Amino acid sequence: MALTKKFTDQVIALSNRGVAVAESAHTLGKVAVKAAYSNADLEPAQYLMDNLPKYIQQAMFNWFKRAGLDIIAPTTGEKLYKVMQVVDQKRQSKVFEWVEANPVMVIEVKEVAAPKDKVLKGTAEERAHKAMQSLITRLKESDPETSALINDVYATMNYTNVMFDGQSHKIEMDADEVKWFTEKLTERRLTARLAA
Repeated sequence: MALTKKFTDQVIALSNRGVAVAESAHTLGKVAVKAAYSNADLEPAQYLMDNLPKYIQQAMFNWFKRAGLDIIAPTTGEKLYKVMQVVDQKRQSKVFEWVEANPVMVIEVKEVAAPKDKVLKGTAEERAHKAMQSLITRLKESDPETSALINDVYATMNYTNVMFDGQSHKIEMDADEVKWFTEKLTERRLTARLAA
C-alpha cells in the first residue's frame, strides 16, 4: 500500500500533538515542583497526579521522584498517588536546574556513542598481579581471614618452569634450559616427520 497524503498528514499531526503534550507535561511539572520547594505547597503536584492520563502518570511519577518529591505510588486496590513532601529542601537550586534541563517525557532520542574498547595496559602477568592485590585489599575489611589466606597462598607461589621425568620426578628449569629443551624437542619432532 502506498502512502497517502491523508495518512502522512495524520502521522505528522499525531507527532505534533505528542510533542505538545510532552511540552505541556514539562511546563506543569516545573510549576508543581517549584511550588513544592518554594512554598511547601504540594497541592499542584497532587492535583497533577490525580488528573493526568495514565500514560503520563508513570512518567510524571518518575520525574517527581528524581526531582526530590516524596511521592507514593498507589498500591493494589488504590487509584491515587500520594505526594507527601519534599525530601531535601536544601537541594532546591540544584533541583530547579535539573527540572529545567530534563523533560518529563523524552521527545527526542539522542544517539549514544558505542563504548570504546578498553585498552589493556601491561602484560597479562602484571594485570593478574594487580587484580590479585586489589582482591586482597577489598577483602581486608569484609573478610580479613580470607584476605590473609589468599595473600599467604599468593605470596608463596613460585612461577617456575618444570618438567616431569618418567618416574614423575619434578625437574625445575631456568629460561635457558626451557629454550634449549624446546629447540631439541622441535628438532626431534621435525626429524620424525621427515622420516615418516
